[in-house]
Amino acid sequence: MGDIRVRKLEDWVLAVHRRLANNEGDSLENHLRQLLTAAAIEAQNRFADRAEARVKALHDKYGVLPDSADIERDERWERG
Repeated sequence: MGDIRVRKLEDWVLAVHRRLANNEGDSLENHLRQLLTAAAIEAQNRFADRAEARVKALHDKYGVLPDSADIERDERWERG
C-alpha cells in the first residue's frame, strides 16, 4: 500500500475531519482512507458508466458484428 502526506492543509479542514472521525468512533487515518477509497470507487464507476454508454452507442449504430474466427479459419484452410 502507498502512503501519502498532504501539506498546507487548512487547519479547519483537518479539524472537521478529526471531529467526523471521532463522531464515528474512528481514527482520522481510517476516516480519510475511507473518503479517498470512496472517491476512487466513484471515479471508476463513472468511467465504467461512460464506457458502457459508448459500447451501447456502437452496438446501436453497428449492431453485433460477426465473429471473424470462422472466416479466417476457412481462408487459411483454402490457402493451405
